Amino acid sequence: MLLPDGLTVLRQSIAALYSNNGLHTTQEQILVTNGAQQAIALCAGLFLQRGDTVLVEDPAYFGALDAFRAVGARISPLPVLANGVRPSLIRDRITATAARLVYLTPTFQNPTVEVMPKAARKEVSRIVTELGVPLIDDATVADISFLRRCSAMPSLSIVQTGGSMSIGSLSKARVGGFAYWMAARARTHHSATCAS
Repeated sequence: MLLPDGLTVLRQSIAALYSNNGLHTTQEQILVTNGAQQAIALCAGLFLQRGDTVLVEDPAYFGALDAFRAVGARISPLPVLANGVRPSLIRDRITATAARLVYLTPTFQNPTVEVMPKAARKEVSRIVTELGVPLIDDATVADISFLRRCSAMPSLSIVQTGGSMSIGSLSKARVGGFAYWMAARARTHHSATCAS
């Protein structure tokens, strides 16, 4: 039996996890991948062409940088400060560079472990929605917190529609090497499945 999107019961469980956290998600919006880097690479291949600009936190997860470089994207760094990247900088940089994609790790940013506040998350979602730029919310390490303040942080995807993706994992917090996934809004998932 061929299951290109992943096991149905696993996709249903992941969709329920997102829905229970305030982001209505169906199993059709879940694509199980071999790792976070595969999910990022699928997004890069879907949204970027050679010479396009992607906004990426600085410092950033090296696997994301590799995935963006592999498609020939220009990487425009966003400095990570206390509480993450400033939303106003994201707006300014999208406008200045005509960026085609934004990649953020708002909960336990890798490697700084900064956490973006809820108000900033909503502002980032509003900005990328308004400007029509797809957003990758890399939440692969979001569940490793022992800090209560991080347990109720919303996904950056809550406000955004269209090209919003959230990358998650059970591997970091529960079962090593077990499951990675990408939750995509609307047409993005179908396109990513075709690309894989």
